[in-house]
Amino acid sequence: MSANLLFRQFRKIPSQVAGHAVHGIMFSSGNRSEFLSADTLAQELRLFARQLKRRLHDNSDAGDLKPSQVAVLHHLENHGAATVSALARAGGMRSQSMGTVVAALERAGLISGSSDPSDGRQTLLVLTDDCRAWLTKGRASRQDWLSNAIQTRLTPEELATLAEAMPLILRIVASGEDFIVQPGANNPQASE
Repeated sequence: MSANLLFRQFRKIPSQVAGHAVHGIMFSSGNRSEFLSADTLAQELRLFARQLKRRLHDNSDAGDLKPSQVAVLHHLENHGAATVSALARAGGMRSQSMGTVVAALERAGLISGSSDPSDGRQTLLVLTDDCRAWLTKGRASRQDWLSNAIQTRLTPEELATLAEAMPLILRIVASGEDFIVQPGANNPQASE
């Protein structure tokens, strides 16, 4: 199966496997048809996500940052100032381990600390202006690459198919509280 999976013609079909109903999709590409189960589609999406993440990383200036360091930067950007202890809790690690991550980011000039006005014993960590500019530049670079790839590699019909598929893809990754099922709105369970 290829990355062009989203762009094949398809239709929903129920199937029986060992007496159990299995829902999937019958894809047709040229003179070839194949049944794709939810497991197969999940595998395709997982592989796609991994490849997309790799390509986006390749088209950014992530430098030598480790995933734990990137996670700290994103946490500070999204949630504001935090202590080492709060970052450790958010990252599911010990404060001592987080201290090592924070020290490396401070040495790189990506974060800085100042005394917590409500508790002088604590240090509040924030992103530096240089880090914010670097994050913005990296996002712009990844956006440019992805926009260019979509424009140059997809036909107008494929672009329309991708646009139609986006709400479905986003619904898959939506958390439970963010997603409310609308009866009959592309919801196979609503008609069962």
